[in-house]
Amino acid sequence: MTAFLTILSEVPDTLIARKNGAAAAEDVSRRAARVLAVGGSLSEQGRARLAELARELGDAAHALNPGTTADLVAASLFVFLTEGGRLADVPALTARW
Repeated sequence: MTAFLTILSEVPDTLIARKNGAAAAEDVSRRAARVLAVGGSLSEQGRARLAELARELGDAAHALNPGTTADLVAASLFVFLTEGGRLADVPALTARW
């Protein structure tokens, strides 16, 4: 989750931008940065903010779905695992994010 939030906070999601414009994608990136600023999924406050952000982004039309970012994270994990990486190694690799 930290990797996803970090990428989203630094690079506006192109799916959101295509559906809603660059300003909306940049707003979602700022909101992800605020979640990280209070600890992201590693703190109680961060988890509460993350749940709130998930609710806000989960509208019925999926207009604010950060799908490109999710695809990039999933693809990266797939490559890592198919190249011999182990799930147990993932937390250490993403700690710097």
